Amino acid sequence: MTTVRRLEARIAILAGGRATRMGFDKRALRWGAQTLAARACLEALRVTSNVAFLGDGNGLALPPQVTALPDRRAAGPGAALHAHLLATRGDTLVFAADMPFVHAGLLAALWDTASKRAMSLVAVDRTGQAHPTLAVYRANAAAEHDHGESPSLFSVLGPYATWPLPAGEEHAIDNVNTPDDWRAARATARALGLDSEPSA
Repeated sequence: MTTVRRLEARIAILAGGRATRMGFDKRALRWGAQTLAARACLEALRVTSNVAFLGDGNGLALPPQVTALPDRRAAGPGAALHAHLLATRGDTLVFAADMPFVHAGLLAALWDTASKRAMSLVAVDRTGQAHPTLAVYRANAAAEHDHGESPSLFSVLGPYATWPLPAGEEHAIDNVNTPDDWRAARATARALGLDSEPSA
């Protein structure tokens, strides 16, 4: 495992979706020895000890160092993140629990780049599409406007700069929403030589 420099960062993991397209709680899918949710938390903890899980953590074997914050209002990820940003009043790196190719080194690189920018920073893929599920959100942008009851992630993001994914990281924004997505992710892991096979 590659050593990652520890940062004074704040990370929030988006994990409040109902997974209706998957048919069951996708966060509990096994990726190697961990659930997808636990894997996301462990990668975040390699970067910083300040990690929040924005969703119900019951039954997901989350690390004890991670604070689970269930979305009691069920108003969507944008509302959960907005409330978290207002409560912590701190800039926050955000990624989704269902993105199995996000890793600690990538999170550290994104945070380091964002520290040199005044506005929010969002990852973009090779086509130029922005992905607000992998971004650094500025607390001041969240506080400056009335975002309504169910804001989108882009609304909470506010004005942003873009961060092209580094070479070789094009799968970082792949997420698992459907059984086809899951099969594709497992196939990609095999092609990359990554261990995604469920284990005890």
